[in-house]
Amino acid sequence: MPFKNGLDTTKEILHYDSHAKIFFISADSSIKSRALDTGAVRFLGKPIRSANLLKQIEEFLNSINVVNQII
Repeated sequence: MPFKNGLDTTKEILHYDSHAKIFFISADSSIKSRALDTGAVRFLGKPIRSANLLKQIEEFLNSINVVNQII
């Protein structure tokens, strides 16, 4: 992103929509913990394969469905 980094963008998105679910994708694995601490629900390293992204989305959706069924 030419004008803003992913961490700042994550903060901004969550400021406007605290319920947003952000999948952080980056080639810089050293920021994984900061991305998750900032509010991303998943961190995926580049390069990413579409099959892996779909798997991560499915796993995330399954995890929140389990939580919603308990509540």
